[in-house]
Amino acid sequence: MSTITKTSIACGVLLALSALLFLMAQSRPVSGAAPDGERAAVATSSVSQSVTAGAVELLFATSSQCAARIVSTNAGEVKLTFSDHNGVRPTALAGFGQPASSTVAYDASVYGCGAVYVFPSYTGVLNVAETVW
Repeated sequence: MSTITKTSIACGVLLALSALLFLMAQSRPVSGAAPDGERAAVATSSVSQSVTAGAVELLFATSSQCAARIVSTNAGEVKLTFSDHNGVRPTALAGFGQPASSTVAYDASVYGCGAVYVFPSYTGVLNVAETVW
């Protein structure tokens, strides 16, 4: 095999590896965040909502552009549902439980942007926020 052929093969292999590394290094979109070097266009609204123990209340209406819903509890546990499909509502025994004195961000890519209902175990204030695209 001649020197020119060996050099051509080596250059071809090096070029193929370089192209492969370049393609693998491309940024991928991430839900809820901007890729490196890009600005995030997200707005947030928050409110303190009074809740009554044992009373089901609407926390968030269905949205088409939510990125996350954030719920902060105070004195007790709450149960949440993330859909208004078939009139599903939380109860003392059903729903996603969130413990007292906690803050949880419910990512829209996991929980969706449907209506969120709450069944609190305490009477007091619940702090909620919604981030939108």
